[in-house]
Parts: sequence; C-alpha cells; structure tokens
Amino acid sequence: MALQKQEQASLLSDYNTNSTYSLAYTEIIANIRFSLDTAQKQPQAIVLASPMSEHEPGLTATNLAIAAAQNGLPALLVDANLQTPHIQQRFGIGQTSGFSDLLASFNKESQQIEQYMRPTFLPELSLLSLGTLSLSSQETSRLLMRHLDEAIQALKAYMAARYPGLSLLILHGAPVLTGLNTSLLAAHADQTYLLITKGQTTRTQARNALRHLERTHTTVAGTILLDV
Repeated sequence: MALQKQEQASLLSDYNTNSTYSLAYTEIIANIRFSLDTAQKQPQAIVLASPMSEHEPGLTATNLAIAAAQNGLPALLVDANLQTPHIQQRFGIGQTSGFSDLLASFNKESQQIEQYMRPTFLPELSLLSLGTLSLSSQETSRLLMRHLDEAIQALKAYMAARYPGLSLLILHGAPVLTGLNTSLLAAHADQTYLLITKGQTTRTQARNALRHLERTHTTVAGTILLDV
C-alpha cells in the first residue's frame, strides 16, 4: 500500500473526498478492512509502526482514522507515543487526560473510560490523546507491560458499546527502534502495519524493525509506503 507525494503535512479533511490524496487513504482503509476478521463484527485494534521517526509524526495515523470515519467505519485514534505528543494539536486540542492517565488508572479504582475520550469534527471519530502524565522511559514500559492488555480491552468495550459491529482502534506508537514500547503495543493488537518512508527509511532500519516486532511474536500484516 502506498501514498504518493502530496502536501504530507495536511489533514485529509482539507481535501475533496475525490482527490488523489483522499482516494489513496480510502484505498488503504479498504485494504485494512478486507484483511481484518470482519466476521467477528467487533472492534479491531491496529498499530502503525515506523522504524524511525516519521517525516510528520502521527499524520498517517490521523489521516487513516479520518478516512475510516469518512467511509463509515467508526474509529478511535490513540496517541500511544508516551514520550512525545503529536496528534492532539492536529485537532486543536490542548493538554488533557488521555492514554497515559488511562494506563495509570488501573493502579487505582476503576474509572469511566468516557472521561478520557475527546470528540472530533467527525461524528464517528474519537481521540484518545497522549495524556497529562510525564513519564520516564522506564515508567512508560512498566505501565505498558502491566496494563496495556486491560486498556485495549477497555477501549474495545467502549467502541463496541457505541458502535455495534466492526470499528477500529488506530494506535500510533513511538518509533520501533527507539525502544520496546511499540513492540508491546503490537503484541496486543489485532494487526500491525509498518510505515516505510521513501528516501528516508533504509533497508537495514526496516529489517531491524521487523526483528524487534518479531520478538513479541508480532506478524506484520503489511507495509504502508510514504512517498514524501
């Protein structure tokens, strides 16, 4: 799956739905939808993993979530890069409770998942931003190892209650080669897609990223080529 060179810093919602840029994302969402176990008619979690930092971090995940919502597939976009926020600013949202707070909440009393969700300009697209907690790399890994499965199951239950049938959790993680966090995300997701940036991602980086993911028994469902 490939995205041709475009104004890659732009949100999909800035384009006509019949534009080449929009149609490229629509095709990718269609391919992802086809590859999922749609017979289950329940929320599915996918992880977008880049070997190293993307040209525009979080933009591909954001636009895929927009494309899903525009094409009748409800989506929850999760900023799971717990070191650096990238996504909430694209929606004009300031710092607010989000994914890091949700993970930490499992150490306390059970909390309502709705308090962490933020609506967007599309009715079928919600955002779970990075959150308010400032975490060290070790604290991030500890929370993910302890509570990631609980968090993803809680998010799936939230989406299932709102949208009976198939819906998507789209998780944007940190670059794979900077640590284990995205590999942990991938281990608990239904599918993982590797983001390859033309002219930036080397073959060695792509191979090493695949090895990192394989350590958590992750099978990469496909690659998305970004031509920037």
